Amino acid sequence: MGEFFMKQFFFDLKNVIWLAKEYFKNAKDLLIMQIIIAIIIIPISSVASIVFPQKIIDLILNGTNIQYIISCALIIELIILFPDVATVLVDLLIYDKKKCLIDYKIKNKIYIHSLSCDYKHFDDPDFFNKYVWTLTNYTQKSDEARNYIVSFLMHISNLVAIITLISLTGPLILAIVMLNVIIRYFINLKLNKIDMSFENENVFPNRKLDYINNLFYEKKYAIDLRCSNLKSYLFKELEAVQEIKQKIIKKYNRTWIVWILLGQLFTSLSYVLVVIYIAYIILNGQIKDATMYITILTAEIHLQKELDELFKFFSLSNALSLSAEKIKEFFSVKSSIENNNSYEDLHIKQKIKLEFKNVVFSYNNKQNVLNNVSFSVDYGEKIAFVGDNGSGKSTIIKLLLRLYDVDSGNIFINGIDIRKYNIKELRKKILCVFQDMNIYAMTIYDYLNLNNYNKINTENIYSTDEINSFMKENGFKYTDSLTKEFNEDGIVPSGGQTQKMILLRIFVNNHPLLILDEPTSALDPIAEHDIISYLNKVENATVIMVSHRLSTVKKMDKIYVVKDGKIVESGNHLELIERNGYYKKMIEAQELII
Repeated sequence: MGEFFMKQFFFDLKNVIWLAKEYFKNAKDLLIMQIIIAIIIIPISSVASIVFPQKIIDLILNGTNIQYIISCALIIELIILFPDVATVLVDLLIYDKKKCLIDYKIKNKIYIHSLSCDYKHFDDPDFFNKYVWTLTNYTQKSDEARNYIVSFLMHISNLVAIITLISLTGPLILAIVMLNVIIRYFINLKLNKIDMSFENENVFPNRKLDYINNLFYEKKYAIDLRCSNLKSYLFKELEAVQEIKQKIIKKYNRTWIVWILLGQLFTSLSYVLVVIYIAYIILNGQIKDATMYITILTAEIHLQKELDELFKFFSLSNALSLSAEKIKEFFSVKSSIENNNSYEDLHIKQKIKLEFKNVVFSYNNKQNVLNNVSFSVDYGEKIAFVGDNGSGKSTIIKLLLRLYDVDSGNIFINGIDIRKYNIKELRKKILCVFQDMNIYAMTIYDYLNLNNYNKINTENIYSTDEINSFMKENGFKYTDSLTKEFNEDGIVPSGGQTQKMILLRIFVNNHPLLILDEPTSALDPIAEHDIISYLNKVENATVIMVSHRLSTVKKMDKIYVVKDGKIVESGNHLELIERNGYYKKMIEAQELII
C-alpha cells in the first residue's frame, strides 16, 4: 500500500511540475524568491510562533524586567510577521507581472497548437471539448501548480521544524496523525476521480449554456430573437439544460456525502487519540514543566494543521495531475496535414493550373461526398461549380485548400501532388472569398492586407484604382476600424462591402489562385455586378467559383455541374443550354434563360 501511495504521489508530482513548466521557463526569479520565503523565512517564523508563549511565560516567572519582556515580544512578533511582508512585496513587485506574461505564453502556445490541428478535428466534439477546457483552464491550473510547488516546499520545511520539537517528547503523535493523513489521501483520490467525472459530464450542458448565452449576447441574433419564435425555443432549451445539470448534481451528491463523511470520521478519531495520548504522558509525569506543556500543545496544534494542509496537497497533486493529463490530451492530438513539412513551393509564381484525378472523399469514412471526380483547370482559366445543396461543390473547395485529404485519387497543382507542397506556402498563393466572411476589430488597411503575408506591395492599396474607388464611394478611410468592439467610431460594413474588400485583396498581392464559394448569394444585383466586374479585371489568376446564383457564372470559361458527388455536365453557359440537361433545368428554375 505504501509503495502504491508513493508511486501515485510521484507520478502526480511529475505532472504538477509539467503543469508549472512555463513558470520555470519564464519566471525563474519569481520562483527563487518564493522558494526562499517558503523554505527559510516561513519555517523560522513558525518555530518562533510555537516557542513564543513559553519564552514569554518563562521571562515572567523569572521576574524579568517588563521592558525587556516587551522588547522580546516585539522582536519575536516581527519575526512572525516578516514572511507576510515579504510575500506581499514579491506579489506586488514580481508576481502580477509574471502571471500576465505566463498567461500570454500559454494562450500563444494553445493558439499555435490549434492552428497545427487538422481541420477535421474541429468536426469532433471530443476534441472541441478538450480545446475549450484547455483554453479556459490551462493558465489557472499552471498558476495553481506553481503555488502548489512553493506551498508544498513551505509545508515540508515547517513540518521538519515542528517534528523536531515534538519528537523529543511525543513521538506517538506523529504516527497517529500520519495514519490519518494516509487514509484521507486515498479517500481524496476517490473524491478527485468523482469530481473529474462530474466535470466531464457537465462539459456538454455547459457548452450548450455558453451557446445560448452567445445567442442572447451577440448583436447578429438580436433581430431573430425579437421577430421570431427563437426566444421560446431557447428558453425551453435553457430549462432542459438546467434539468440535466440538476440530475447530474443529484447523481453525484450521494457519492460525495458518503466519502466526505468517511474522511471527517477518520479525522475526528485521530484527534481523540491525540488528546488521549497527551493526557497519558501528563499523568505519567513525562511533562513536568508547565511551560513545556504549552509548547508541546502548541506544536501539536501546528503539526495537525500542517499535516492537514499536507494531506490537502497530496489530494491537490492528484487533482492537478488529472488536469495536466487532460491538457496533455489536447496537445497530443496528431495532425497529418497542418504539420506537413514538405519543401515544394509553387514553381510558377503567378500562374496555377489544377487537376482532380479520380478523387473520392467522405467525411469520417461515412458515405462518399465525392465519387471519382476528375476535372482540370488550365493556367488563368475561370471555372465554376454549380449544383444542388449537398452535392459536393464546397467539398471540392475544402480539398483544394487541403483542409482535408482525399480518400483516394489525386489533386495536382502545376503537375505536383498537392500533398507534396508545404501547406502554409500553398495557402499563401490562394485568396478565398466565402459567403459568410468574418469582420475583425482592425482597420480597413490591415483588413486589406490580411492575405499579404510578406507585407510586400503594400503601396498597391493606395495606388489601385479599384480600391480607391471603393473607399471613396463608401466614404471610408484606411484608418477606420471595422467594428465598434474597441472603437466607438468604428464602422460596421454590410455583407456586400465586406466581400468587396476581401476580393479587393487580389489587387494588393496578385494571388495566382482565387477561390469564391457563394460570393454573391446574399448580395443585391448592384453589389453582385460590382463583384463580377472585379473578377473580369483579374488577370493571370486561375479562378474557381461555387455558386447557386447562376447569373454569376454565365461568363465563366467552363461550368461544371455537380450532382450526388459526381460531375454530370461540363461546358460553357451556351454549350450547357444547348445540351438541354440539368444545367438548363436549373437556369429555367431561376428564370434566367433569355
